[in-house]
Amino acid sequence: MNDGRGTNPFSMMLGLGLALYAIISVTLTQGNSISELCLMLMLGGLLLSLTSPRLAFTAWIITSGYIDLVKRLMVLSGRVSQSDLYYVLGIHPLMLGGITISLIVGAMLGRHRLRQADLLRFIAALMFMGLAALVSWRENGLQMGTVMADVANSGFYAMLLFVVPLLIKDLDAVLRLLRLVVIAYTPVAVYGIIQQIVGFQDFEIEYLLTGLSIEIKQLLSNEVRAFSTLNSPTALGFGCGACLIFCYILGWHRDQKAAQFRFPKLLIILMMAAFLGGLASATMRSAFVLVPVGLLGSWLFSSRIRTRVFYMSMVIGFVALVISSKWMLQVLPQAMAAMGDVSGDSVFMSQMLRVGTYYERLMGFSNCLANPAAYTLTGFGAERGRDYGDEFMNHDPLSNILIRYGAPALFLTLFSIWMALRVMHRSVLSLPEGGSRRTAALLLSVPLGYMVASVLQGSVFGTFPLNLLAYLCLGLIQSLGRSMQPEASQVPAAPHMDFRPPPRSMMTQPRMLPRPAPGSFAAGRRPFTPP
Repeated sequence: MNDGRGTNPFSMMLGLGLALYAIISVTLTQGNSISELCLMLMLGGLLLSLTSPRLAFTAWIITSGYIDLVKRLMVLSGRVSQSDLYYVLGIHPLMLGGITISLIVGAMLGRHRLRQADLLRFIAALMFMGLAALVSWRENGLQMGTVMADVANSGFYAMLLFVVPLLIKDLDAVLRLLRLVVIAYTPVAVYGIIQQIVGFQDFEIEYLLTGLSIEIKQLLSNEVRAFSTLNSPTALGFGCGACLIFCYILGWHRDQKAAQFRFPKLLIILMMAAFLGGLASATMRSAFVLVPVGLLGSWLFSSRIRTRVFYMSMVIGFVALVISSKWMLQVLPQAMAAMGDVSGDSVFMSQMLRVGTYYERLMGFSNCLANPAAYTLTGFGAERGRDYGDEFMNHDPLSNILIRYGAPALFLTLFSIWMALRVMHRSVLSLPEGGSRRTAALLLSVPLGYMVASVLQGSVFGTFPLNLLAYLCLGLIQSLGRSMQPEASQVPAAPHMDFRPPPRSMMTQPRMLPRPAPGSFAAGRRPFTPP
């Protein structure tokens, strides 16, 4: 729990014993050996998280881009079942839980100090998890496996709001962590480009044929939308978009020498080209919204007035989109035909110019948000709005909340989003002008870009590792704010009155007066006065 101390001999012996058991178990297993190995890695990752949270956090970041590749490689070791996937997908949530427990216990033992803001972030993360569990229970019933999976995907990574500020202390550490992220994810982008050019490998096709991935639709439609080492084209597109912004932060940080940080500009330009290629290979049109938001983020969000103008423009534009959705549904087929003529026989261009998914979003705006009959107190249930024959058919998160849970739930969601954005923007604007505020503004553009894209194409916050990257950016913003606040030990104590008597040694001795003469008035005798 304390990285500054030596390795605990008990932990070392336990780790060696676990490694030996893993070798024997994987060698002699009758099931899927990679699944058995992932089970051992899950237990080893938990042990590492409890004993060395900082090292575990580094390994956690690096492996986040490749855990789904391990899932697909399981087809090389035999039959793959749904239970095998739990051993792979459970590694990262369990490690994050171990890191959280280690930091809490370390604070209880006095190894680091928890502030009031840290406790508030911890409570906020618990509230996110509770909300995710409540939504899962409402949609799927009281099925513990499903509820735990939904909490792990949608709510548990909010714990990064608590973990990251305790591990990442200042701007130097923030830049070093972003450097680690872009280095770790560069092979992901390169493999996505290769995958789009040469197609899927045999083991990837074999895994898709198992039916355990929704991407089997690519085989049914005979098309290739690269997902690289991640689980979907959505994850690849938005992950590369976030890394583009990280590269922009690293390459154009104005004072690398003062920040004790080095990263060659040429290397960053090559990485940005790789991430831009990965973004294009995923054919995710909505993910391109991260490019303008990231380029303008440092200018928009570093000023209170510009931030308000940005959100006012976004609200006005969205209301105009909802009001005009019926008219756009009428003209969109003509646009789709024109896009088909432009793309010609190119499969890649037809995927990039396809606007059919936007047609479904506009249907949701027209059927739900612009329809007064859709606004009820309790909603129509979890089954409504899914079929094309339903009068409330929708394909966006806001319409989905309105139809399933009612207007109060929608307004409460919008209010919660407004409060969260207000807190984050206040954290950015509270930083001094310069590198810290600029970095925080660019970090905030990543979850904001995800939010804008979610309105257009469906929520991406429940997709791994996009949920990790979004909450990581929010946690890094809190790290920058925390670094500007003095420790409690550095704050001078308030003056107070001390009514205790001074020590006897500090008391001044009374001055001795000369003894009065006998019979004088000072000696206590009254002088004679005649009657």
